[in-house]
Amino acid sequence: MKRIVFVLAVLMLAAPAMAALSVTCSATGTTVTVSYDAGVGTLPRAFALDISLSGGATITSEPAASPTADYYIYPGSIDVNETTGNVDSYGTPVAIGGNGTSAMTIEMGSLHAPTDPTHPNPPASSGTLFTFDVSEGDCTVTITENAARAGVVMENGSESGLGSPVCTTAVLTCPQSGDPDYTAYGNAGSPHSWCTACQPLGNANGDGYVDGADVPMLIAAFGTACGGGSYNANADFNHDCYVDGADVPFLIANFGTACP
Repeated sequence: MKRIVFVLAVLMLAAPAMAALSVTCSATGTTVTVSYDAGVGTLPRAFALDISLSGGATITSEPAASPTADYYIYPGSIDVNETTGNVDSYGTPVAIGGNGTSAMTIEMGSLHAPTDPTHPNPPASSGTLFTFDVSEGDCTVTITENAARAGVVMENGSESGLGSPVCTTAVLTCPQSGDPDYTAYGNAGSPHSWCTACQPLGNANGDGYVDGADVPMLIAAFGTACGGGSYNANADFNHDCYVDGADVPFLIANFGTACP
């Protein structure tokens, strides 16, 4: 099971005569949620955002627009009927990449107008824009404005200048509530090493290799449990809150290899 722990690097921008606009990220499991908050002032009219993943991770679902935010039109891919002026189709929100790749560009906008019978009201001043899923594994998800598509455009026609990055996320391999080793994870002090691909393979010293350098750490902590003075969570490869014989096979099976 995976958990996405977020390190937010949110840049706040002020367009003329408006409160600061922010775009933030949050997550549950491997589902990334992107939200906005316009404060009091001019609302965003459209968003064009680039999403990229590091570490070989991939996007595992098409982005899903929030049903409540009223940002659901994709300005770069709509088909407008020249005779009626109506939108005939909305196409796809993904401009490049998408499901199965490590990057994508999405475009979202509002279509409200006082005379529009379907969309007479403007969006809320804050809410969720969209969600998408990320594959399991350690990686960084970075979201930035797409300058070629004007980034974030406000209702008054100005560009927000939101900047880059909008937010950065760390996708970690951590136990979640309901996992068999979740309690042990908390009792062990929520060690960061348990949130990597390397440590469960037998890499106690965190250098990315399972080799002889990991053996002394296993020996030093051998026979100890969570809370014990010599207990070392980095040597607890099976995440059961004990450093004992059950951890040895992990190191032996992967000895001499580099982490993925």
